[in-house]
Amino acid sequence: MTTAFVTSLEAGPVNLDGMDKSDLYVFITATRNLRRAAKRMFPNQKLGVLQVIRDLNNYAWTKTMAMECRESGDCRRAGSYEGICERIYNSLPVYARW
Repeated sequence: MTTAFVTSLEAGPVNLDGMDKSDLYVFITATRNLRRAAKRMFPNQKLGVLQVIRDLNNYAWTKTMAMECRESGDCRRAGSYEGICERIYNSLPVYARW
């Protein structure tokens, strides 16, 4: 995934599991403005889309924490963060899933 793609927030879902930490950080930054991100990623959705962007942003943060824990050898904590990611993913509407 290129930085330009994430920064531009093209329409449709983005595979956060396919990103490395640097791409996740770019995504986190690009989705801080919830309204702009919602308008760019899911222009045809109106209800609940700000919460979806907030959830995707939280997923990306949590995913980076899991990656950092794995890198430091803390697999138990990484698994806990990965469980949070799974719950966030399962709560997403179909249009936001990858």
